[in-house]
Amino acid sequence: MRIVLLIFAALILAACQQVGETPSAATDAGSADERHTPLRFFEPEFAALQNQMLLNLADACQARAAEKASFDRCLRERVAMAFDDSGEGRVHCAFHTGFGDFLDCVAMGNTFIDVMRRMTDTAPVPSGFWAGGDAMVRTLSRSIVSKGVANCRTESTAPTLNRCIDHWFEERLSLASSLTQRCPPEDEPRTTCLVEAVMIRFMQDHVPRLSAIGI
Repeated sequence: MRIVLLIFAALILAACQQVGETPSAATDAGSADERHTPLRFFEPEFAALQNQMLLNLADACQARAAEKASFDRCLRERVAMAFDDSGEGRVHCAFHTGFGDFLDCVAMGNTFIDVMRRMTDTAPVPSGFWAGGDAMVRTLSRSIVSKGVANCRTESTAPTLNRCIDHWFEERLSLASSLTQRCPPEDEPRTTCLVEAVMIRFMQDHVPRLSAIGI
């Protein structure tokens, strides 16, 4: 799953836009190697949840494994039922021919929408949001900047504004203390840790649904 890389890209882009810097770092991150890179702070949890997800999908769809199209439909249906809180991913991610890309699209899109709703951004996602990672990153980064600046409009300088937005954003994420206590206080590693924690929370909330659906 590429979701950590792309959420991280969105946060980098948002930070750049706060102070008027070039967003090249986010662009580089968004086009980076798509293989899974071990998480820095939550790799054991991620590996366990990923294994649980794969086992649940295999158990549910193994009877259809001999017929490729039927097997693929089963996998997609399970993922949509477990991960698609918005009800939009099932339709808008269907253009992906590979199951892995479909899974990334549904999981990433719904994670981003969840983060935006936590920031009280209830606007419908723009046209093209579901087209891919770059569009999702831009949408989330604009939401972070817009809502963050509105919340911190009394701050007059870039450093204090950015600190205010960072603090506000972390509060809005509403992550469990069991996750945030694992994060160091320094800005850069803390941001990375919080990004990982967002993904872990999403998986913790949704992966168990796969086994609850029934076969």
